[in-house]
Amino acid sequence: MAMRPLEKLPTIRAKLGSVIVFAVAVTLLVSYVLIAFYLRNSPRDTEEIAALGLAGKAALGPLDHIPGNTMIVTRSADGVVTVQGTDLGLQAPTFDDGVPHWGVTGRITYAAVPTAEGGWVTVLRPSPSRGSLGRISATFGFLQSSWWQFLLAGAVAGFISLLLARWLARGMTQPLRDMAAAARRMEVGDYSVRVQARSRDEVGQLAAAFNRMTAELEDLERSRRDLVANVSHELKTPITAIRAHLENLADGVEVADPRTLQLMLSQTE
Repeated sequence: MAMRPLEKLPTIRAKLGSVIVFAVAVTLLVSYVLIAFYLRNSPRDTEEIAALGLAGKAALGPLDHIPGNTMIVTRSADGVVTVQGTDLGLQAPTFDDGVPHWGVTGRITYAAVPTAEGGWVTVLRPSPSRGSLGRISATFGFLQSSWWQFLLAGAVAGFISLLLARWLARGMTQPLRDMAAAARRMEVGDYSVRVQARSRDEVGQLAAAFNRMTAELEDLERSRRDLVANVSHELKTPITAIRAHLENLADGVEVADPRTLQLMLSQTE
């Protein structure tokens, strides 16, 4: 069965850091798209400002250069209309209040500025559609125009989150590392080791259970040693007595009569 991606990482710190960085990356990506969607009109606002500036220049005098796909309509005070630039086949909005106007009508961005002679100069430019496709197109356009800022912000946020994850993981996994070291010492028979259990979470509960287990194993090991010592002592006493009888028999001090042999036999029970 194939291993999951996190299972391939060697330490818990690496796994925790990867999860945090992945979560930050997904959050930044979602935020990136949402911000781009809500700021999708920024280029359109820029177009309106550019059209207003172009209309202001045209109101002061003839332009040396007219940008492509731009229609400039000049209406004099006596109503004479002249068109410069690209003829979009549109009718320019009219105003008579003597103040500048700008905005979007349909798919056209416009800016109208009054002249000193009492006429008007209106700049017309195609504007992206405000329908669903237009919003999607504007969103992707904003993403393409500012992707590197978000990429830089994401890299900085990912680096900071990785540092924080390593710092947090070090404290969270310290009891686990202590338990791993204690288990290696228990392999060689040292049951006196204990781990610090300050937290109250699952890791702290595991450390407390580990300490109870090591304490019980230490008691069992002590009882085993006491039992071996007592058994050795109990076995050594009759063997010593039998040895003494055998030495006496060998030296002729005692006679191998049935009573002596029965006594030696009883000491083996």
